[in-house]
Amino acid sequence: MNFNSKILLIEPVTHNVIRLIISKPGNFDFLPGQAVEIEGHPFTMISQPEDLVLEFIIKTYPPKLFPNHSGLTESFLFKKPGDNLTLSSPFGTINYQGKGVFIAGGAGITPFLSIFKMLHKKDDLKDNKLIFSNKTKKDIIMETELRNFFDESDLSLTLTKEKINGYDFGRINEGKIKKFFNPDMNFYVCGPKQMVADIKSIIQKLGAKPNSIIFEK
Repeated sequence: MNFNSKILLIEPVTHNVIRLIISKPGNFDFLPGQAVEIEGHPFTMISQPEDLVLEFIIKTYPPKLFPNHSGLTESFLFKKPGDNLTLSSPFGTINYQGKGVFIAGGAGITPFLSIFKMLHKKDDLKDNKLIFSNKTKKDIIMETELRNFFDESDLSLTLTKEKINGYDFGRINEGKIKKFFNPDMNFYVCGPKQMVADIKSIIQKLGAKPNSIIFEK
């Protein structure tokens, strides 16, 4: 089933990420962590089911910097409030199934943002953990909000291309995961395909239960 919507707001979040807010169609219901297809391309909502609008965080690839990349994300750079969009029904396998370790790479944080907002609103985010990897500090999506959501001891912001005090350095590896590992917790993983595969392998090696690993299938 398709839904019709209109763009209400587009604004920058980081140097290559935008916030998109669109009208919420009638009878449109979803779970935190789910996505929709906009004009045939999948994007995850970061808003809450009870919100009156739908909000997305979208990484863009400006044509001048990425001449070989094509897709809807580039067209958002030229869209404006009032433009029409077509949405699919919500879908996705990432949803909250209890306390856990969230592991994200880059734009892979987006399915988790709606979940974090839901838990924060319920005052139930405590004891969840987040490991979030980015190339540089300027690439971190919604860093201020994440630091507000999580206690310092439950949050690891790691950078792979620069070393800065207050941030971990290097790719997410067994050592970084061990810091938060508990075999009785859930593990939520989202990011580039190879990263997800590598992290699943590490988590399983450490002794996680197969049904405790939640990722986009």
